[in-house]
Amino acid sequence: MFWGQMAQFQKLKLKLYEETRTCQEITNLGWQKEGFWAWANGMINDTGEFVPIDEYGVVNYNDNDYFIPAFSKIYLKDKSIFIDERKFQYRKPTIDIKTWMDLYIKVHGDNAMIGFAWYISALFRDHILYLNDNFPLLNLFGQKGSGKNTLAYSLLSLFGKKQTEFNIHNGTKPGLAKHLEMFSNAIAFIDEYKNNLDFDKIETLKSIYNAIGRSRLNMDKGGKKETTEVNQAVIIAGQEMPTIDVALSTRMLFLQFLSKEGLSKEAKSNFEKLQEIERDGLPHITAEFLKHRKYFIEQYKVNYDSVMRDLIKDTSTEDINDRLLRNICTVMASFKTIESKFNFSFDYKSLFAHGLSVTRNHNKQIKQSDEIGVFWSLLEAMYDDNYLLDKWHFRVKSLHHLKTTHNKLEFPEKKLILKFKFNSVAKLYAEHLRKRGEKPLPQDSLQHYLQTSKYFIGIEKACKFTRKDWVQAEAKVVTQNQTT
Repeated sequence: MFWGQMAQFQKLKLKLYEETRTCQEITNLGWQKEGFWAWANGMINDTGEFVPIDEYGVVNYNDNDYFIPAFSKIYLKDKSIFIDERKFQYRKPTIDIKTWMDLYIKVHGDNAMIGFAWYISALFRDHILYLNDNFPLLNLFGQKGSGKNTLAYSLLSLFGKKQTEFNIHNGTKPGLAKHLEMFSNAIAFIDEYKNNLDFDKIETLKSIYNAIGRSRLNMDKGGKKETTEVNQAVIIAGQEMPTIDVALSTRMLFLQFLSKEGLSKEAKSNFEKLQEIERDGLPHITAEFLKHRKYFIEQYKVNYDSVMRDLIKDTSTEDINDRLLRNICTVMASFKTIESKFNFSFDYKSLFAHGLSVTRNHNKQIKQSDEIGVFWSLLEAMYDDNYLLDKWHFRVKSLHHLKTTHNKLEFPEKKLILKFKFNSVAKLYAEHLRKRGEKPLPQDSLQHYLQTSKYFIGIEKACKFTRKDWVQAEAKVVTQNQTT
């Protein structure tokens, strides 16, 4: 009797094993390396068709089963888990791309063109990273109520219901790492950027550009080093320009938003219409672009090279930061690649013109806020406040020739030359920055940066500086001379 029961049990077990489907769990929704896009409620296959999950959360692709747990009946009653994943779901089309885009452009203006082209790039971020080893962050800067966050929300709506933004000022570094890891080839929104962020957070933001995540030791695995993944393109918004670190700023596309006070009734109406349209998400728009992934991968590099040639030609006489050119080229090439497949509300020519304008503005802002830019701005301010004295701390003279410690320079046409006492000026620069609560460059670093700038001529062996002061006790003007 016992052996008979055992035999029947083994047969039952074998039958259950044969009928049980082996599934691979999808841990990060979005683009999958197997060749499909995973939503919380199904997938977009390689033909662009949406295939819903079954009641257990299983979907089949190329004869393989994949488990997407968010809407599985196993977890459906638990409202405390998969909160973000359940927003990331496909919905049937309620509006066509052109109708949405017309309104999107009306509400957000020219910045909307850059934002949209960047969104297209984000959908194919894995391929762009493969080619370039980097992907630019999108920086939205402006005062409260200027519309920067609403632009971010418009782009987030293309992946379903709006995800909750991450407050980097109050959030933790592990929380930020998790936020960046959640979806693949989608968009993560980081809000409330401030220049007084912890050094580690600034470094984390910089590393996003090269898709390098947060490193940690996993004690459960013998203390081995682990690095979290950066799977998403990142929007950073705030009321402060990212001027604390030029290396961070050059990793961004910089969009500036102006105050929207005094909007017309029509503008307010358009804004309300757009919000209503985007309320439940427009993921079908993303699905339309995913249909053309193969074409995008085939054509992107050709278009990237073409756009870069145009950018270099149009900026040949300008000193534009190379990384800024590559950043804007990344997104303009994405738009140019996909443009022929859709009827957009703007064309590549308009995007190129505005993108170049944005890049020039960003380049100017960087020059003003980098270490040397801060030095020259502070010198100007100190002169205005009479801390720096003409002919004592510095001299400006029109010269035909100048002898430095290395050579003699001739200027056929007179050139205005600025000479200054480096040690004296550097000391005042450091004192004033410390009073403002800012950290000055070490004196040797400042000297190095000045001497390696393209405006540096050389060091003069000796130069005479003079100052005149009224001495009340002697009731006369006293002249001081110094040769240095």
